[in-house]
Amino acid sequence: MVSVSRSRVISALNLSFVLKCMKNYSAKGVEGYIASVPEGQRAMLRKLRERILAAAPGAEEKIAWGVPAYKYRGKYICGFSSFKSYCAINPFCNVKSILSASNLKGFETTLFFIRFTPEKPLPGALVRKLVKEKMKLIDAGKVRM
Repeated sequence: MVSVSRSRVISALNLSFVLKCMKNYSAKGVEGYIASVPEGQRAMLRKLRERILAAAPGAEEKIAWGVPAYKYRGKYICGFSSFKSYCAINPFCNVKSILSASNLKGFETTLFFIRFTPEKPLPGALVRKLVKEKMKLIDAGKVRM
C-alpha cells in the first residue's frame, strides 16, 4: 500500500484546480474572465461577483491562479471559476470548516469547492455567510494565505 500524505493530496487537488482554470489565464481582469465563460454562466458569475464585493467592501479583486479571487487584509477570501457544466466558489480552505452541512444542503461540494449552476445558483445569503465567516477567520489570524 502506498502512503500519501494529506498535504500531497491537497497540493494535487490545488494543482488540478489551477490546470482546469488555465484556459482563462490570459483573461484581462475579472470582467475579461467572465466574458470568456459560456454565455449561460455570465449573468450568474456577475451576480456572484456583486455579492462577494457587497459582503466584503474594500476587498481587493484580482486574477489569481487564472481565476477571479478576492483578498481582505492581504489574505484570500474566495475565488470562483467556470467549468463546462457548472461553476464553483472556492474559499481557499476546507468548505466545511466555514459552513455547516445544513448551509450546504442541495449543493455538491468537494473539499475546497461548492458547485452551482444557472439552474441552481448560490443564494445571496450563502455567499454573504461564506465571505463573512472567512473574513472572521482572517481577522482571528487563522488563515495563512
